[in-house]
Amino acid sequence: MGHVPPTIQHLVSLTSLVIAGNTTHPDGKLPNEIGKLRNLTDLEVTNTRLVADIPNFDFGVLSRLDTVVFANNTMMGDQMPDVSDLNVST
Repeated sequence: MGHVPPTIQHLVSLTSLVIAGNTTHPDGKLPNEIGKLRNLTDLEVTNTRLVADIPNFDFGVLSRLDTVVFANNTMMGDQMPDVSDLNVST
């Protein structure tokens, strides 16, 4: 209980995704399917026990992504995703 299901990819109109917990939930793995949410502008994952490294989302698909926050996730690995395809404006 408390995991993020792969079926999240069906929320095609989703623009903001905040996955916040209390350092015990949610748990499990962050599904790669989040990388298919083309309209996503904000992604925040904080205070969780999600395990493993952060997936290497296809940031080229997530072209509208403006804000990404990964903070205080007690069980995540130390490998950050490859953001070389992210369109960054200054």
